[in-house]
Amino acid sequence: MAIWLPWYFKRGSVSILTVPVLLFLAWGSFDSISAADRNPCAAYKPGVTDSMPPKSDCFAPVPAQAQAIVSDRDLTCMDFSGLQDSQRMELGYGYLEGVQAVLEKDAGDIIVPPSDARHPMWWVLPAGLGQNAFIGLAQKLDQYCKSEDKRHQKLLDAFLSLAYQKTGWPAFGISLDESKTDPWKKILAGEESSVSCSAYSASPEQTRQAIVDGYYLGTQGLKARFRAEKMLWEDDETVWPSKSSPHTVRIEVDKGCEKGREKDREKDKAAKLRDVLWVTTVEMAVKQK
Repeated sequence: MAIWLPWYFKRGSVSILTVPVLLFLAWGSFDSISAADRNPCAAYKPGVTDSMPPKSDCFAPVPAQAQAIVSDRDLTCMDFSGLQDSQRMELGYGYLEGVQAVLEKDAGDIIVPPSDARHPMWWVLPAGLGQNAFIGLAQKLDQYCKSEDKRHQKLLDAFLSLAYQKTGWPAFGISLDESKTDPWKKILAGEESSVSCSAYSASPEQTRQAIVDGYYLGTQGLKARFRAEKMLWEDDETVWPSKSSPHTVRIEVDKGCEKGREKDREKDKAAKLRDVLWVTTVEMAVKQK
């Protein structure tokens, strides 16, 4: 049970994405509510590939050379179009991780499953991403940015222009059953869906930066979409250190993953980039307060 409230309450030369990583999205058609109630990561209908994306299978090999990426809060469509295919996908992967981070860390209770059109993810993500969501996202953004009149548009605005929802309000509120609603904050699967720190640390700097740039953009989408509204969590934001650039955060994430790799030698469980991004941004945000 949940109480509805308005919004104001509330990855050498090879791409890192050659690493097999399962990315299960909790997306499905709007009428899959009963399945979502049982398990939001199963909130899709097999065979649905048009209006809404089905379950995503895995990261496909992307044999491409990493090149330099502009690291700035004001990345534009022109910057994105200048990237190689692998970097566009890496940036798209980072964006998805960033969206999940803000939904889990800084947003309020989400009282509908991802299969519902009122889920906040639909205000920052497009439908129809296909079997590999990060690839579909990069391809949609690339197509959008090819328009001459979009060359100088900020990349975050371009992402938001692709979103399934552009009007109305997402279903934030107060949950009376968090055991049911908390899983609805996750649009990616468990730790198996994250790039490992080992893979991340072994990649070129440009690749690592592309992921963090995408992560930054993903964390800013909801706030940018509803910048005219005061969000309940804004004064205690931890999803991104507001005084730090993506370049600065990437340096700290590099350090965090190196420490994680050292711990890998002491235990069987490999450190995951998602966890390091999460901890690093929280620590940096707290220090800046």
